[in-house]
Amino acid sequence: MNYTDVQDMLKMTQTEVITAVATFYKAPLTLEKALKIFEMEYGFVPEIVKSKNIVNQEFIDSQNYPECVTTEALTYMKELQDSGVTNMFQSIPYIQQALGYSANEAKTLLITYISDYTKIYYPETLL
Repeated sequence: MNYTDVQDMLKMTQTEVITAVATFYKAPLTLEKALKIFEMEYGFVPEIVKSKNIVNQEFIDSQNYPECVTTEALTYMKELQDSGVTNMFQSIPYIQQALGYSANEAKTLLITYISDYTKIYYPETLL
């Protein structure tokens, strides 16, 4: 990788950066490994790629989701899953309490989250 590659990476999404680094090193990488390698090579990590909870807004906007399926709600779902507080199949009471959703809205959000997870979030492991 050279300076031009780094300049191009600054304009990339999280997925594109991980793919570029993984391709260069010819190995599958997790987000954490890709960021460590990038930081070791160049001394910094672009802000856009630091978050593990980047929502694919373009995909969400292209869907005809019910009103309860919002970017904020999907971000909460990812944070809840990452926290390990509950099994996601038992998360409806947490959703209701945190977001003020009815049982039906919470179920709709959960079903959407599970069924479209890989499209809603950029994958953390590529290749």
